[in-house]
This record gives sequence, C-alpha cells and structure tokens, in this order.
Amino acid sequence: MTKKIFVIIAALVAITVIFFILLKAGEQNVVNDEVITDPANAFTFKKPTGWEIDEFNCGSLCKTDDSVQNFDYYEVTLKPNDENVKTEIRIQLEREPLYKNFTEMWDERTIDQFNTYERLDINDYEAFYNKIDFTGPSDVEKYVDHYYVLNHEGKIATFYFREKYSHQWEKDRDVDAAKYLSDFNFIVNSISFK
Repeated sequence: MTKKIFVIIAALVAITVIFFILLKAGEQNVVNDEVITDPANAFTFKKPTGWEIDEFNCGSLCKTDDSVQNFDYYEVTLKPNDENVKTEIRIQLEREPLYKNFTEMWDERTIDQFNTYERLDINDYEAFYNKIDFTGPSDVEKYVDHYYVLNHEGKIATFYFREKYSHQWEKDRDVDAAKYLSDFNFIVNSISFK
C-alpha cells in the first residue's frame, strides 16, 4: 500500500513539474502591457516584450486625414528583437474590404489537407482562425502559417504569422519561430477596435 501511495505521489509531482514547464514555455515574452494605437486611430493592441514596430503602412489607399473614417487599408508590421529569427507579425485592417466581406471570406475558404479552420469569438468580435501546414511536392518546401480574421462593423482585421519555413535548396530562407507563437496569440487576443 505504501509503495502505491509513493508511486501516485511521484506521478502527481511529475505531472505538476511538466505542467509548469509547459506553462512557462507558453509564456515566452508575454509580460508587457504596452498598448499600441495605430496612427489611423482605428484599433489598439498590446505589444509583447521583445517585439518592435517595424512599420505602419497604408500604401496608396491612405487618406490625409487620420480619423478612422478616412482610411481604406492599414498594415502594422512587428518584428522580434532577435536578428537570428526571420519572421514578422502583420496586422492588416480594411475599413471596406476590397474584395470580400467577412461571410464571403469564410464561405470561400480553401478546404484541403493543408488548411484547418475554426470559427471563434475574440473580444466579442466575430472571427475565424486558419492554420496552413503546407508540404510541397517531394518535401522540397514546407511552411506553417497562422491567420486570424476579425470582423468589427464591416472592418476586417487580418493577423498573419509565419511559424516555420524550410526549403531544401534555399536554406538561408529557413524560419523556426515557434517560440513566438504565444506572442502572436497574445497580440490577436489583445485587439480593441475604436
């Protein structure tokens, strides 16, 4: 009987240690509560420690007035403060999507062996998640991309993050940014539209 109790206690201790190790690994850099407002004043998000705003961009569709009613397209790019990791997080916002509304985007999603989808509610915004786990012919090219699409009163926000990339012939383009996936999810879940 004493041996069984010892085994049960040892198993519980091991499970607890593993749980805290996984919990700590999932927290990566998410310690910062710095709130970023995009220059068009359309939304805010929290920026994790270890990330910098690389650029705010609204391309040829920008208007001169910075109010939220006077932009069509906006993109924020963040990059990690690690020069050895070639990845970025892009947040793109369209006030009036140029090609589809939210329902059309969901209805016209690509259904195949590489794409998985999930309908979500994020901070009371209608949303969906898309993971692309692609392996090309003969395993020459592989990548894992993550997308979230959120809808707020006709404004469509798309979040993009490349977790992994590899190419047999172009190794200098390889990416392994799995440790930043929790940061990406943190940013997505911190968005607040104005």
